[in-house]
Amino acid sequence: MKKTILFLTIGLLIFASSCKKDEDDTNNGGGTTPVVKKWLISKITNNDNSYTEISYNANKLVSTVKNYKTDGSLNDGLNVEYSSNKLSKISIFDGNEDIGAYFNYIYSNNKLDKMIYLADTDNDNQIDDTVAVYDYFINTNLDSLNLYYGAVLYKKAKYTWNSGNISNAKHYVSGISGFDLDKIYDYEYDTKINTKHGIGLDYFLPEIDDVSIMVKNNLTKITKKDENGVINIHSSRNYINKYNDEDRIINSITISLAGDTLGVETYLYTQQ
Repeated sequence: MKKTILFLTIGLLIFASSCKKDEDDTNNGGGTTPVVKKWLISKITNNDNSYTEISYNANKLVSTVKNYKTDGSLNDGLNVEYSSNKLSKISIFDGNEDIGAYFNYIYSNNKLDKMIYLADTDNDNQIDDTVAVYDYFINTNLDSLNLYYGAVLYKKAKYTWNSGNISNAKHYVSGISGFDLDKIYDYEYDTKINTKHGIGLDYFLPEIDDVSIMVKNNLTKITKKDENGVINIHSSRNYINKYNDEDRIINSITISLAGDTLGVETYLYTQQ
């Protein structure tokens, strides 16, 4: 199941939009309120020429994401549904656009309470088998998260916030006497508005170590440590970001602390 979640992450954690808004200078007459438009990412191209195309609904929230292979054929994607502009369901489909899994989001007292990951694990052609459950603990921001595989509590995560960004995360895994510290993540940011935030997918977390959609600014560095504080230079990474004149990210190069280039992304925008 972890392999499945990681596979989904590749195509899904690059969704982006700009929170910067431009007002339409045209007044529609009679003192009406000007139309407020928003720059949204429509396409992200990777260094291997695979790419992602993103569509939005009338409320400027992601409605469909399609990930394409280098030859231009569809690889996979997702459809997103909302209730009162809150994320309610994500349907995952394959290259034939056949749906194979659902992520259902459940709320309590107007706050996200849990996400249930459903798939067809018993091969009865029904997507109704619970694979994983995320329990969210949210006050102003996401404070912690519990991850269940089936009915077993497998992993916990705790997040420290600073000025709208997650500065630190600690992951714990089930041990003999309880939950033991497993990984530590330190996050650093620039001061530009994060183009991955505010498009409806803020709490979509296929992998709980990726916080890029939830935070206000753009990541510039992730330092990953083991339970003893030893840095893993291969999975720790720097992000070299390039911006246009309006501070929207247009290119990002990911380089590990070991010096390996892990990816290059180029962004195109549309105004809606």
